[in-house]
Amino acid sequence: MRAHSGIRIREVVERAMDPSNMDETVRLRTIDLLVRHLKCALRFQRRLTRRNVIVHKTIKVLNLTYAAGFISTMYLFTKVLYLVNVIIQLYLMNKFLETDKYQWYGFGVIRDILNGTKWETSGAFPRVSVCDFSVRQVANIQRYSVQCVLVINIFNEKIFILLWFWYMAVMLMTIYSVFYWTILMGFPCFGRWFVGQNLEMSELKFDSTAQHKQVARFVNEYLRQDGVFVIRMVTMHSGVIFGTDLVLALWKVFYGIESTPTDAQSEQEDEKNNKVNYLKNAANKNSTKDNTYDMERLTKRRKNKDSTKSKHNSDTLDSALMPLHTYDDHDERSDDSRESKERKERGEKRYSTENPCI
Repeated sequence: MRAHSGIRIREVVERAMDPSNMDETVRLRTIDLLVRHLKCALRFQRRLTRRNVIVHKTIKVLNLTYAAGFISTMYLFTKVLYLVNVIIQLYLMNKFLETDKYQWYGFGVIRDILNGTKWETSGAFPRVSVCDFSVRQVANIQRYSVQCVLVINIFNEKIFILLWFWYMAVMLMTIYSVFYWTILMGFPCFGRWFVGQNLEMSELKFDSTAQHKQVARFVNEYLRQDGVFVIRMVTMHSGVIFGTDLVLALWKVFYGIESTPTDAQSEQEDEKNNKVNYLKNAANKNSTKDNTYDMERLTKRRKNKDSTKSKHNSDTLDSALMPLHTYDDHDERSDDSRESKERKERGEKRYSTENPCI
């Protein structure tokens, strides 16, 4: 029946809960898909309301399936059915376990525990009883009455106590859930507050107090009861970040395509221009950084070339001077050898003159 309203709530929530939405590109693609689906469904509901179309003319109750609040109403009706179900089950269990001592079984057990009464004497599940049986002997039948222990009642007592308190807890939580969703759907101010909070948490520069009229128009004329309900379910199951992005995308669709531009839209355009200018400045800074880096590289290359040239020149100069140095050393060595020879000759002559016998 939810298909008649145009919103496929189960598919929307399942697509929002997809783990692949952790990727930024996949998440944006999913949001765009959900926005297009909700836009078509909400437009379909508005068209039926404006034209006052009556699809089922004989059974007019079936026209509720095309209403703008059909999904949220059916959700609340399902909650009420859950509550009725758990109350009936708790009542039947209490009637089954009711004794002369306990009108409400669980409360009676708690009272016995607090008073120190043992469970063996509670009376709901007796553990000891009297059993009659007969034994055939020779031509006689002997009847005996003995005391028996019912072990199964030990387990039955624990099981029914847990079930009774479980049904009681489920009933209390269901009552709270029905009360909570009834207040949220019965008072539209909570829907406007929810959408305003999501817009404040989004990337949009938004003030809910200054733009409350725009929020009221967005909720009352565009989203309506089912749209707000779908956003709540998406936020509950997929997280507040995904729900905030979805609300922002629907807001841009409503005030960017289907209505005249507003102050919020002009602020968005200013932010976009600022972002573009920031990206241009960043690109220019990067280009200047690249140019300075290139200049530094050129200067380093020039310094390396100059150093290599100076090294080459010094090497060539050293190689040119090496023969000269070797030649001078050779001359000095030759002079030393001549002087030593002359000294030897002088010494021989001196020895020869002083002692002619030698």
